[in-house]
Amino acid sequence: MSEGTSAACWAPSCMRRITARSLCHTHYERVRRSRILDFPIHHGGLATPPELRFFRKVEIHLTGKKCWIWSGRRMKRGGYGRFDVTPHIQALAHRWCYEFFNGPIPQGMELDHTCRTTSCVYPDHMEVVSRTENTRRENVARNRMASIGIN
Repeated sequence: MSEGTSAACWAPSCMRRITARSLCHTHYERVRRSRILDFPIHHGGLATPPELRFFRKVEIHLTGKKCWIWSGRRMKRGGYGRFDVTPHIQALAHRWCYEFFNGPIPQGMELDHTCRTTSCVYPDHMEVVSRTENTRRENVARNRMASIGIN
């Protein structure tokens, strides 16, 4: 680190030294444990709230299924959106949006896209379900009922 370079935590009003991912140890551990960033990140004194950056990448479709389509980066497999909460913390876009509006997803549970569109981030198109139920619904949607033994 060169002299005169600021190395303060990016959390608001925190002047502690950065230890990981542009955050001090306290803020980094809080985000790592909860997987939720509950404060805006400040870059050089200017705040860019994650929700503002997020919704710049959402296209709201008013016809058809009325999905909110993620126009940002997507994962190669499955087409799920990827959102950079901070420069070093990524989240699946649909999960971030659901948690933004509804709070944390319970441990061990998943989100099922009821619209069957993996790039959709509309919280009303998601339902919290177990992995077993999510898999069953996916198989039903793909007409693979026979492969899991359900008539």
